[in-house]
Amino acid sequence: MGRRRAGGDTGSLIHVHEALRPLRLRPEAIRLVRNDTGCCPDTGSASGSRSHHVVGMATLDAASKLLAAMRKEDGTYRTWREMRDAGIPTRYRGVHTAEWSDIDPDTGHGYGAIAQNYVLFMAEVAVEAATGRTRVLGATIVADVGVIGSRQAVLGQAWGGFSHSIGFALSENYEDMKKHATMRGAGVPHCNDVPDTFNVLFHETYRENGPHGSTGCAKGFQSAGHVSILNAIADAVGVRVATLPVTPEKLKAAMTAKAAGVPYGQEPWDLGCSLYERLAFLKARHAGKGKG
Repeated sequence: MGRRRAGGDTGSLIHVHEALRPLRLRPEAIRLVRNDTGCCPDTGSASGSRSHHVVGMATLDAASKLLAAMRKEDGTYRTWREMRDAGIPTRYRGVHTAEWSDIDPDTGHGYGAIAQNYVLFMAEVAVEAATGRTRVLGATIVADVGVIGSRQAVLGQAWGGFSHSIGFALSENYEDMKKHATMRGAGVPHCNDVPDTFNVLFHETYRENGPHGSTGCAKGFQSAGHVSILNAIADAVGVRVATLPVTPEKLKAAMTAKAAGVPYGQEPWDLGCSLYERLAFLKARHAGKGKG
């Protein structure tokens, strides 16, 4: 089986182990073959938790076929040697397809990915009034990412995703390719920038279309943590900076302007297109499909 995403190895191992549980295999007895285009099927893009769902369900399909072939009439299972001697195939290919999007083209309502996860972020910050420097002191995250297969793996995604959020909010910049082309130059957070006080609370809701009731979680944990940091800064000093990153210089200038009663001008965010432009595009596309 092929998985094309960081963390996918752990997910594949867990899905295979659970699917083959009747064989009572230990995890170390399962050998994953991956990252080899000579034997791993192309699983396509890993975006939107697609690889977790589509590859995960394909893995379960392959495991189900293998178990069916191994099962004897008395309910026990054949060994590899018994299957070979009986001329029963020992390799099975799992297949799964799924609709990518469930957006109503007329209203724009719905989900744009194969599955959804839900994450609530709460951040605590300290702002140094003299310089505008902001430190994240702690964070609490409440997440619904379906049934959890490996708590350690999901916690790793949570910690990593929120560390990204700290960078998004306070330091990361990629506008100057000469200056920002390295991790240090781009402002990627250091270990000391990530708080030790970090709580993750899980609310597990079974996903009908996910392998073992699960769903992907990587993007959820880096989706809006930076917004919680911006909100915490606004609560702390009464200034909302709308352009990222919120560098000490930028925040100090905004605080000084507020204290002097002077408007602190900021360039509007570039969101790519307006909501109504997007709806018009979707409606026209839907109309074109209807004619076909």
